[in-house]
Amino acid sequence: MSVLPFSPLIVATVVIFQSISGCLYALLGAFCAAVATYGAGYALGRDAIRRLAGSRINRVSRYLGRRGLLTMILVRLVPIAPFTLVNVVAGASHIRFRDFVLGSLIGMAPGVFLTGLLAHRVMLAVTEPGAGTLATLAGVVALIGVLALGVARWLKGISEQQPGQQ
Repeated sequence: MSVLPFSPLIVATVVIFQSISGCLYALLGAFCAAVATYGAGYALGRDAIRRLAGSRINRVSRYLGRRGLLTMILVRLVPIAPFTLVNVVAGASHIRFRDFVLGSLIGMAPGVFLTGLLAHRVMLAVTEPGAGTLATLAGVVALIGVLALGVARWLKGISEQQPGQQ
C-alpha cells in the first residue's frame, strides 16, 4: 500500500514529463494503483473487511453499491479518506468494478489535471518570471478556487436532498 500522497507524485510526474504528458502519466499511474488495490480488497472479501470494520459496514456497503458510480466520483473529487483505503474497501464492498473504474477516472481527472496545471504554471513562474507568467499563474489559482467553490455548492445541494430524491 502506498504511503505517499498523490499530489507530490503528480507534481513530480509533471516536472519530469511536462504538462499534458505528465498529467496523463500521473492519471494512468493513479488509476493503475486504484485498480490494483481494488483487486486486493476484492481478494480479501467482505468478511475480512467486516471483521475489521464491524457489521455496520454491510449496510454502508449496500447503500454505496446502489450509488456506486456517484459514490466513486464524489470520493475522488473530495478525498475524504486515504486513497488506498478507499480502493480496498470499494473492492470488498458492493461497488461494481465498472462503477469503480468509471467513477475513479471521472473523479480523479480534474484533480490530477488541475494539480498538474498548477505545478506547470509555478514551474514557469520560477524559470521564466514575468508579468504574463505571474498573471497566468494567478488565473490558474483563481480557476481552482472557483471550481472548489462550485464543487462545495454541488456537494451541499446533494447533502440537502431528501433521501428519496437521490
